[in-house]
Amino acid sequence: MNDKADDSGTVNFILDLLLQRKKLIKLYNLWVKKSPAVLIYGASGVGKSQFVGNLNDYAFASIDRRDRTRTWVSTEIDTGNQTAKFLDTPGQLSDGDKAIRSQAQLEALRAGNFGIINVVAFGYHEGTAPVDEAAKKASSVWRTKPEFLELNRKTEADAVDEWSGLLFEAKWLITVVNKADLWWTPTIGDSVIDHYRTSGDYHEKIKGWNGKHTVLPYCSIIKPFFGVVPTTGYLGDDMRLMYRSSAFDTLNALIRQDKKI
Repeated sequence: MNDKADDSGTVNFILDLLLQRKKLIKLYNLWVKKSPAVLIYGASGVGKSQFVGNLNDYAFASIDRRDRTRTWVSTEIDTGNQTAKFLDTPGQLSDGDKAIRSQAQLEALRAGNFGIINVVAFGYHEGTAPVDEAAKKASSVWRTKPEFLELNRKTEADAVDEWSGLLFEAKWLITVVNKADLWWTPTIGDSVIDHYRTSGDYHEKIKGWNGKHTVLPYCSIIKPFFGVVPTTGYLGDDMRLMYRSSAFDTLNALIRQDKKI
């Protein structure tokens, strides 16, 4: 009888140890394990910082187009599943800016697991250039120059070469097509998304990668291009909120599908 009692006590002791170990592992995963990192890429003027700010706070104020990101900036955002570290990078093409992006890449690699968000804008890049470089006035109405948009779309595609090698370390890629208030209409909306998802120079740069790639329309803030070219008028705050919600849902799904991130 005593032997059975001793055996029962030993079993209960072992089960208790296993339970405590499970609790400790859970606490480790919650408090010690590094947060997933999200690298933010994109050419200068596509609205990367505005996107991160808006994702973190729907009422985030507009950023002046002349303000350029000069270093990489880390922002923690609660995606609803867990907190992720968003690493915003400068979009300029100088050697110094490339070196700064390399530092952000190392930070993501140190996290052990990361995804990439590449922000594009279908050529609607707003920078420090004068207005007449991007638009012209005809019959009292400002219109964006088609050649300006085409040049910027090529810049978006060419910029992929700098970070495409990281795709083999990244868990996923989201292409955010920002400034939807400037390009979205019922007739061309799908073709713009397809430009990045299934056709166009941008798609050619990443089509050899077999990982998870999602293309999302987005609008951080509704405002005229360079302050003078009107929006399409088809996109309001309701769709802007819907796009933001979709981005959160996509992030959560990508994080959940791989326990490591």
